[in-house]
Amino acid sequence: MQIRESRQLPALTANDVKIKVSCGGICGSDLRVYKGTISYAQYPLRPGHEVIGTVVG
Repeated sequence: MQIRESRQLPALTANDVKIKVSCGGICGSDLRVYKGTISYAQYPLRPGHEVIGTVVG
């Protein structure tokens, strides 16, 4: 995995929180995408939807 692009965060609204992510997990579905066994996955994509973090704003 590698970071190919970094984006500026949009301004927070009254219904948003900002989370500083400490780590992100890769689940079984992410591994199947990586191995090419899920046909509907298309690149570019953002794997790792299980995260641990701290609310900072």
